[in-house]
Amino acid sequence: MKFKLILPFLILFFILNQEITAQFGSRMIIDSNTLGISDITIGDINNDGLQDIVIAQKYNFDQIGYYPNQGNGNFGSLQTILNNINNPLTIVTGDFNNDNQTDVLTGASSFVNNQNFIYYITNDINNQFVTTVLDTLDEIIIKIKPVDINNDGNLDFVCITDTRLIIYFNNGQAQFTKSIVSGITTEYYDFTLGDINGDGLTDIITASFQTLVFINNNGIIQFDSTLSNSVQSIGLISKVLLNDFDNDGDPDLLLTDQNGAVLKWFENTSSGFVFRQVLKNNIIGTFSLTSADFDLDGDIDIVSIDSQSGKLEIYNNTGQGNFDSPQVIFTGNSPMTIVVYSSDINSDNRPDIIWGEELSIHLNENALSVEENFLQKEFKVFPNPLSENNLNILANQDGSLSIFDMFGNKIHKEIYLKKGNNHLNISLPPQLYLLLIKNKNGYFVSKLMVR
Repeated sequence: MKFKLILPFLILFFILNQEITAQFGSRMIIDSNTLGISDITIGDINNDGLQDIVIAQKYNFDQIGYYPNQGNGNFGSLQTILNNINNPLTIVTGDFNNDNQTDVLTGASSFVNNQNFIYYITNDINNQFVTTVLDTLDEIIIKIKPVDINNDGNLDFVCITDTRLIIYFNNGQAQFTKSIVSGITTEYYDFTLGDINGDGLTDIITASFQTLVFINNNGIIQFDSTLSNSVQSIGLISKVLLNDFDNDGDPDLLLTDQNGAVLKWFENTSSGFVFRQVLKNNIIGTFSLTSADFDLDGDIDIVSIDSQSGKLEIYNNTGQGNFDSPQVIFTGNSPMTIVVYSSDINSDNRPDIIWGEELSIHLNENALSVEENFLQKEFKVFPNPLSENNLNILANQDGSLSIFDMFGNKIHKEIYLKKGNNHLNISLPPQLYLLLIKNKNGYFVSKLMVR
């Protein structure tokens, strides 16, 4: 039977065999002494095939470090990567010099003398770190995110400061060319990345006194007033996030407006962004959002943290972007519970939750379908959701990988997989994909969410 005939059946079988309710395990505290957490990410820092937890600590702690993943949701003690830096507010990981090792970028900001630095930390094969000051800025560095913005196969990064949107283009050897996006003078609070118009290039949406949309024109970032004005919001926008909430193949927009008090989402349509639903009113201090298919039903759910109440909450997507009222997962320490992140940290194809503080995780214990339990004997895919270009597939035998979007369009064809851990540098626009893995035992399908 030709694959094009069996793909619809496989998609339907895979989605219908999911449980519909996300079940998270009890809170597991990774480090009860972790204070001042300003950002959380993951990355295979020690190159053992497992995703470690990487954190930035601000205020009097002023360091970044990582917790080695020991498997099955267990983590070792904090390993310092860089200390004695001022207020690192943002941290990302990625292979910026193409040596197959996970490097680190962080932005450290002084609130006194306006000496703000972007640090690039290379990681060699012996897990030794070398720190370079990549840039010095006269404004506070708010957030950094890695992305191949010009589709040349090299990992660039985007940065926002108080009033500037900056692109750093990478030549493949971690030598960066700085480009300040012109045309807008405003204050920036957050930004999100995604292919808004389906042209294969990553666009940028920023949070400011209104939502600002910047379209990527072959690596040239240009402000789009029409798309920006289509987002009918009120007051200051504090958080923005792109993901495909209505499952139609393009990224929609989640934001908090009215000075961060209202959480709502807008559908991405051919005529711009159209308001669809208020998820919650009267929020006080939502500093962090994350999204993934937590209940494994094929729709993207949302998890948020409210710093003033300390509540970690999930909004279940019941289909086509219709969200239930928020359900409390856990109530942490107020007002310091400010960061949440999601990723499959125990390699079981289910997105887990990482948050602080104290630094904690909730493993996703949603029951896997019979199909998925069988798939795990053949391969594991991680991290999932994928937020960078580094995809890992652990296969129990040689085979091949093909990647399809949810409409059955083939994105990548017949990538060879060897027995063992396969490190793949693949750039995919944020949305849901199907991975078809073929080996001598047959065809196997898994979902992959790219953020």
